[in-house]
Amino acid sequence: MSTKLLSAAVAALALLPAAALAQALPYKDIEAPSTWEVDVGGGPVYGFSPGGKDPHKTNFTFWGSAHWKGKIYANGLDGLGYNVVNDETLHVGAQLRPRWGGPDDTDSGIQSPDTGADLAVYAYKRTWKDFVVGGRIGRDVTSVSDGWDFWGSVSRQDVTPVGLLQSMVYARGGDKNTNRTFYGVTARDVAAVPSLNEYDPKGGLNQVGVAFLMMTPIGDKYAIGTFANYERILGEAADSPLIERYGQQDEYRGGLIVVRRFIGR
Repeated sequence: MSTKLLSAAVAALALLPAAALAQALPYKDIEAPSTWEVDVGGGPVYGFSPGGKDPHKTNFTFWGSAHWKGKIYANGLDGLGYNVVNDETLHVGAQLRPRWGGPDDTDSGIQSPDTGADLAVYAYKRTWKDFVVGGRIGRDVTSVSDGWDFWGSVSRQDVTPVGLLQSMVYARGGDKNTNRTFYGVTARDVAAVPSLNEYDPKGGLNQVGVAFLMMTPIGDKYAIGTFANYERILGEAADSPLIERYGQQDEYRGGLIVVRRFIGR
């Protein structure tokens, strides 16, 4: 199975313990603000593997996140971020985001893009009924794609009898350089898999998805994060010969992460 497509998929929304999402998104506070917090842990995850393992198997995945006064934060998916505006209902900031690559597909000879990083700016606003609306735009700064990427989402956070539930609907796209890197078929790919045809997609929307994340506290020091994520590849990305050959137009992810929380008030 081609991992070239998986590199684009895992960079979207895979595993995000609820506490980490709250750093970029201005959800309503449900506990007293902390001066700093560090969460470390891990657990079984299907559909995501930054360590180079097959993401279509269940793998143990480590998790780590931290923040200081809600302004400076870091985690495995958002990378390093800073909220320039950190108001109660509005967050505006910047992130240096990892774009995880995948292992090369040794069976087919198709080479996966390398792991890189995007420099992104974002803005999210809490609006009617506490729905958070916003998005980000980023630019590859590691010469993996030399392309632009955009993301938009609508999300909400609710307190339930079993924990904190976050629900999100999102869409993602890229310019021609980004889509070409992750969905295009080059002459080198055709040489590795002669049954493929060269393909040079244009820019535009390439993914939509929905995700549900639950964070259940266990006392004051531990928590269990569970998540489920469905994603659909659209547009010219969906017309890629890689999609037709490997059948990856629909992606499913899920998992369970246990974290130990260290909090400074």
